[in-house]
Amino acid sequence: MSQGKKRTRITALFISLAVIVLLILAGKTAAVRPYLSGIENGFRNVLAPIQVGAMVVYDKFSAIPDYFGGIERLKTQNNELYDEVYRLTNEVTSLTEAKEENERLKDLLNIYDTVNKEWTPVVTDVIGRESASWYRTITIRGGEDKGFKKDMPAINGQGLIGRIVNVGKTSSDVVLISDAYGAVGAMVQNTRTVGVVEGKDGASDELYLIHVPYDAEIELYQTVISSGLGGIYPKGLRIGYITDMETESGGLMLKCTVKSFVDFNKLEEVMVLTPKIAEGGA
Repeated sequence: MSQGKKRTRITALFISLAVIVLLILAGKTAAVRPYLSGIENGFRNVLAPIQVGAMVVYDKFSAIPDYFGGIERLKTQNNELYDEVYRLTNEVTSLTEAKEENERLKDLLNIYDTVNKEWTPVVTDVIGRESASWYRTITIRGGEDKGFKKDMPAINGQGLIGRIVNVGKTSSDVVLISDAYGAVGAMVQNTRTVGVVEGKDGASDELYLIHVPYDAEIELYQTVISSGLGGIYPKGLRIGYITDMETESGGLMLKCTVKSFVDFNKLEEVMVLTPKIAEGGA
């Protein structure tokens, strides 16, 4: 037998004897005794830190179920909080949407008082839009069922939107004044200078006041309104304000850039102007 294996066996035997002695002493010191021998006190002093460490480890392991149970409770509480936040967020969104809709309808109500003398305004909503490189239209709810007809003007609380070009049973198409074919007879409100407002093309919201004499007294930021000429749009509807001016080729006419009061990309509710039937008419 090699020296290494022999030493290993002796070490194992020594450890086994030590464990047996410790167990015997532990059994003898388990009962309440008035005094302990010196050897027992020595072993107790040696074993005390081990016992303390064992209790600490035991306490830590025994707390594991409570720890994981606490995590589960926190997960449940977090899920409940997330649900509550989601509900409150939806509620705030709904209230905000209702507030903005009320503001838009309030604007429509204000303009209603302006046009109510000669027209019967019918409020409806936008249900579709079409934007291509050659035209721009929106689709509104209501057609023959609401008495809509071709060329009836469409406005909102900010100003002029366009006119109806197609009428169906329950919906209608409105060409915007920003369309190249949505020209409007117009005038500068301050100076009463007349011209025509037209769109550049279907891909832009830019408007231009054209056919204006080069010597017209026009200034930046003056308001442009419908002139009533042409037989489609009533006089006095707000269109926009002048942001730039330039002389057209030949130097005989001015071309003014006009910023529309209406944001054509955010149309939701519109008002269609239907002419009132004269008293005594059919």
